[in-house]
Amino acid sequence: QFDGHQKKTAETLGIGVRTLRDKIKKWDLSFGRRARARVATGSRA
Repeated sequence: QFDGHQKKTAETLGIGVRTLRDKIKKWDLSFGRRARARVATGSRA
């Protein structure tokens, strides 16, 4: 029973981590684009 519960938790955590990594990657890309655009306009000014 305990082993089964641990395995289920590990699987849920694994899926959660995968989803989180995917979201962070997307946030990182959109945030990076905005930051680069801001730096580009700032250096021009």
